Amino acid sequence: MATKKKASAKKATSKKLVRAASARGVVTADVSAFDALELEDFGGSSFTWEDRQLLGRVSRFLAAILSPRLLRRAVGAGYSREEHDGLWSLFVKAAGRDQSLAFAFASLDGADGGDKDQLLGELDAFENEWFPKTRAIIERFVPEERVERFAKAFFKDLQQQPLGPLVIDSVATFLDRVEALATTEEAGAADVLRNLRTRGLSERRVSEIRELLSLARSGTPTSASKVDAAEWKNAQDAQTQALRSLRLAWNDWSTTLRGVYDVREQLQLGLTEVKVRAEASAPESKAGEPKPGA
Repeated sequence: MATKKKASAKKATSKKLVRAASARGVVTADVSAFDALELEDFGGSSFTWEDRQLLGRVSRFLAAILSPRLLRRAVGAGYSREEHDGLWSLFVKAAGRDQSLAFAFASLDGADGGDKDQLLGELDAFENEWFPKTRAIIERFVPEERVERFAKAFFKDLQQQPLGPLVIDSVATFLDRVEALATTEEAGAADVLRNLRTRGLSERRVSEIRELLSLARSGTPTSASKVDAAEWKNAQDAQTQALRSLRLAWNDWSTTLRGVYDVREQLQLGLTEVKVRAEASAPESKAGEPKPGA
């Protein structure tokens, strides 16, 4: 309850600051005007704070730009119906508005597999175990005259990472290269793979780690989900790409159109990240001297 009261107080304060900044025309770099938007960080949201700020500003622009007095100037700067429709299309995809409710439930189902910290910890432990084992197996079972070349190729741009998001990519790449040992004709590859399997890196274990990777990346639904995992993953990839394209398009148009509007209009359209500058405090009065306004 206390947290909600603090959040409400912060929003109210932020809105007052925005109105004050707008009145003075102040554009600085402290408190974002868009903190005042009703864009709370609901549990389960896949958007970062920056993502939500972007979506909030774009949605504000798309609604406000249709005012004739604002639209005429935008058209004069090259803004067209095609660009407007394109922004709307990107917004819909980036915000996930075109996805079914089943996908949202699938995300929650997938998230039940464990929190991100736990998943990253498991992947880090796997990496710490199997990277050194694999290098030792390569050094033993690949012919001596080829071992250096083989090890360099297998571990090219691949090294153990500290506990954190980077272990997702390193472990995924490692598994890809282990599975590639089955098809390569490099001398010693078959012996390396056989020994990895014998030591415990079975196909079943690889499948288990890939499931952890999927969960760590985005909460991809498990096989028990009622939606097709591949279809879900494609939808998430399309949303990620749309969000990237939207950010580029928005940067393009916000840069182009800022010079067309004054500060109040930029606020109305969401073109400017207006921030509030603290007023300089009045100098303290010396002892015995009357205070200003006294």
